[in-house]
Order: sequence, then C-alpha cells, then structure tokens
Amino acid sequence: MSWREILGLVMVLVICFGIVSYALTNASQNRETASSEQTGKAQKQGANQQPATTPSSSSSEDKETLTIRVSGSTGEQFSGQFSTLDASRPVTGSVPVDYKIEARTDPRLADFVFVTVAKIANNNHQLSLQILENGRALKSGSTTEPYGVVSLTWSPNEPTTPERTTTDRQRGY
Repeated sequence: MSWREILGLVMVLVICFGIVSYALTNASQNRETASSEQTGKAQKQGANQQPATTPSSSSSEDKETLTIRVSGSTGEQFSGQFSTLDASRPVTGSVPVDYKIEARTDPRLADFVFVTVAKIANNNHQLSLQILENGRALKSGSTTEPYGVVSLTWSPNEPTTPERTTTDRQRGY
C-alpha cells in the first residue's frame, strides 16, 4: 500500500468518526425537533377532525430500566462502556456485578443499548455479559480469551427472543 492509499483510508476514518460523533451528540435534539413537528401536525389535524392520539410526553412511560449483568469467574476485573442515544458511561469493576440502564421503548425513537466490556487480564477466565429485562435475558455473550471483549447491542425494535454471542475464536473462525 502506498502512503497515498493509507492517507486516504485515514481521512475516511476521520470523516466517519466525525459523522458518528455529531449524530450521537445531537440525537436527542433531533428527536425533540421531530417530536414537536409531529405534535404540531397532529394538533392541526385535530382541529379539522377528531382528536388524534399523540405520544406521551412523560419520560417515565417512554423508558424502561434494564439490567446489565457482568459475571463470570469471581473477581475477574473488567472495564467497558454502556451507551444509549441519551447517555454513555464508562465502567470498571470486578465480577459479579449488575448495573441499571434506562432505554427509551418507543419504537419511533429508535433508541438502542450498546454495552461492551473487556477483560483487563491475560488469562483464560470467563467474562460474561447480559442485557436483562425483568430478569429475562434479551442478549448475552461471553469470552475466555486473554484480554477478551464482549459487545452486545439491543433495541426495543428487536424481536424479544434471547440471542447468544461469542468471540470469533470460540466459534472456530
């Protein structure tokens, strides 16, 4: 590869990072703007017709508390990141531990939960990750690789059947 090709790839990555960063930092503002536009249209239609049903503005009705469970070999240390469209938080600790995270459940808002954790030790101990709803696993994954990483993504728009993910080496790739 020539230096021009490498420079081109680096430029593409920088542009993609900028676009994703902009989208994530402005997502809630864009959703509020879209929601207020829809509410305005519904009110105009309501003046001419029967009242239309509008989405609830109460955040407690539109959000669901999920549990993020990090488990595995007792005492296994990890670090990671939990994110939704509204917030992101870094985490560090040792297993077992549960965290709570809120996600918007209205499918029109297209929220998601992105969770990633990584082992910080060079060993073959297990590190497992689950996204739980009322004790029921929505997504789960694990790794035994040294410095292994587990990433899960869930959205309220997904089917509710549990899904299991593993590292590529565990799958035999």
